Amino acid sequence: MARICRMFRWPSTKAFCVVAATLILIIIVYTPDFSTFVRQVTHSKKITVDPSAKGQKETVVHVVVVGNDRLWEGMLTLATSIVINTRSDVMFHFVTLAPQASQLKAAIEASALRSVRYEVIPFSEDRVKGQYIVKSPRKDLDHPLNFGRFFMPELLPDVCRVIYIDADCLVLGDISELHNLTLKNNDVMAALNEKKPAHLGVNFSNPYVKARGIPRDTDIINNGIFVADLQRWRQQNITARLLYWMRLNVVSSVLKWGDCGSGSQGLMLLTVFDKYTPLPKEWNALQGHHGKELGNKKLLHWNGSDKPWHTKHTTYSITLWRKYNSFLHNSAHLIIPGARVL
Repeated sequence: MARICRMFRWPSTKAFCVVAATLILIIIVYTPDFSTFVRQVTHSKKITVDPSAKGQKETVVHVVVVGNDRLWEGMLTLATSIVINTRSDVMFHFVTLAPQASQLKAAIEASALRSVRYEVIPFSEDRVKGQYIVKSPRKDLDHPLNFGRFFMPELLPDVCRVIYIDADCLVLGDISELHNLTLKNNDVMAALNEKKPAHLGVNFSNPYVKARGIPRDTDIINNGIFVADLQRWRQQNITARLLYWMRLNVVSSVLKWGDCGSGSQGLMLLTVFDKYTPLPKEWNALQGHHGKELGNKKLLHWNGSDKPWHTKHTTYSITLWRKYNSFLHNSAHLIIPGARVL
């Protein structure tokens, strides 16, 4: 110590200690996460900064969830799972019937989700009244909000990319992976091939369908979860095309009776069958494919009529859903991105 003091011409060991303590204090004060700094110094041979990241702004992940008051439990539990499993900045757009909008906002403010970024968008039934018909025993498919996803460019005029997710889903992966998904060519969206032939839900004997030139064995698109480029959507007039098929189905039966393809799915296929990128299957694990071992599954989807918030069954995936639901209703805490429940 004395030798070091003589080398730097410090008058005493005490002076050396003062200088050393000052340097340590500077490091602690000006390093945001001192423990991270220590780990970097002790475990990395070289610390580098990616120059391409300089000056970049954080990207907001926009998520749309649609449903009436019967689906709110699922909508908010889904949002809870998204926030808990990401560190990204997420903006939720909850779409519900106009008369119920204030009630949904009150439900959010009374939950652990009150700290997240969100808006409640009122949807008027007049947008689709008298313009659709659903030939299915499932009453939940025969609802105006089932077609709310068609109007996202109008509901979100300033948003370029959006992730649409049905209320009967649970997200276990980082939602930013979907946001950063590359859409090939000039595709407007990424969605899952359901591995069911289109002829099960689409009426290929209809002359309008024949003229569309879709192969009968084309897979049905599951549009319960998809990533959409709303700029391309607007440029290619996707909403107008969806409404064309929706109105045509009322007078010309382009869709068959049954669950497969009925509601919005068959209409989506007729519109974008050559304009979508296949979604990685781990991002839409359909009901019946959950299993006890989740493996690499990042999104669970209860796409049948038995929803997790009113089922009497107790499976591994249902238990997991109930866990996130309990986080939602612990209003004494807040849910913030990447920090679990505080």
